Amino acid sequence: GDLETICGEQYRYAKDILTGANKDDTSFFASIFEASMTDDWTDEATWFKANPSLGVTIKLEHFRQAFFEAKESPAKENSFRRYRLNQWVQTADAWLSMDEWDQGKAPIVPAGLAGRRCFAGLDLSATDDTTALVLAFPEDDGAVTLLPFFWLPADNIARLEKKHKVTYRAWAKAGLFTLTGGNVVDYDAVRAKVRELAGEYEIVQLAIDRKFQGQAVETDLAEDGINVVGAGQGWISQDLPAKELEKLVKSGRVRHGNHPVLRWHMSNAVVDIDKAGNYSINKKKSRSKIDGVAATLMALMCRLNHKGENTRTYVEDNPELIIL
Repeated sequence: GDLETICGEQYRYAKDILTGANKDDTSFFASIFEASMTDDWTDEATWFKANPSLGVTIKLEHFRQAFFEAKESPAKENSFRRYRLNQWVQTADAWLSMDEWDQGKAPIVPAGLAGRRCFAGLDLSATDDTTALVLAFPEDDGAVTLLPFFWLPADNIARLEKKHKVTYRAWAKAGLFTLTGGNVVDYDAVRAKVRELAGEYEIVQLAIDRKFQGQAVETDLAEDGINVVGAGQGWISQDLPAKELEKLVKSGRVRHGNHPVLRWHMSNAVVDIDKAGNYSINKKKSRSKIDGVAATLMALMCRLNHKGENTRTYVEDNPELIIL
């Protein structure tokens, strides 16, 4: 949770009342049941400390099931501690384990993927920042191989290095970024690359973020014969692919060749989980750039659509939903 909110302000005020730091306001009643940050969140005694009616209004077996799920996911742990133990956990806790992510670091030879079916996600920058494209190739064993591409406007690279504290110029020199001329993203260069890749691989479907110039690029790519769908960045669009990515990473079934830019983006990502268990990437609270994550989720959404695992329906004029 964020203590710099109205809720946080009321919480701190109540704590002052309870600790005696504020003895002047005798009209304010405060009662807080919470686990402290030094308590062992895995200890059932801690659960009762934060939930004095546990076993009465909340069934203990349901609580235990939520705990078992939380132990398997950093994001669900964060949610369990926030909603079940009333802890003000930092939402900037990493979503994915980089130790688990690194299981897929074996080198990838793009030429070895020639002619293969894949699904794509394209996350466009507003004007002057990173644009990301990720191709997701399904494997026979249920794994997925990711092939990422990134663009930056050349004139902004020094400023963005300072802002993001990463070595964009070294990455560009190593071929991990494509620099386009000027100080705004060159959408024509992105379009040309997608056309080139469509000639090398069988891109079954490409999802594109419709914000900014997304609709114009979507139209251009459709004219090039690409099967393009628009995508939003809300709960409905991101829940299924985010859970799929988490599952694949935990089981060591994401192959990415240790691409340093994509790894950095994945390490930055933070998810929000609502009380219904739905996932959504929180861009504002993520540590830094996550464009590669957004592109990966859109590619996985296309894959899930074609596996028949997405039974949801979507409304075309809602920008928060993916359009099929």
